[in-house]
Amino acid sequence: MKSARIPWKSILYVLLVLIVLCTGGYYLLPGFIRLQDMHDTETELEKAVRDKEDQQAELEKNLYDLQYDPVASEKVARDEMGMSKDNEMIYKFDR
Repeated sequence: MKSARIPWKSILYVLLVLIVLCTGGYYLLPGFIRLQDMHDTETELEKAVRDKEDQQAELEKNLYDLQYDPVASEKVARDEMGMSKDNEMIYKFDR
């Protein structure tokens, strides 16, 4: 009866491939995780920029209205500054 021969070359190749894969994973995985974190941060920052741009556009519209629309400036003068026209009485009610 013949003894079973162990294919040492095949086992060594498999071990070598496993070592290379484990080593590559060990060194590449932290970089990949950092890349994902940076991508998430980039997405959050882009959203913040869009929000600030929307806020800026709204403020620019308000500024334009206050500069060129007499109705808007009168509304601010009456509502926020409590101003009134001559011979006009203002009644304030508690809500």
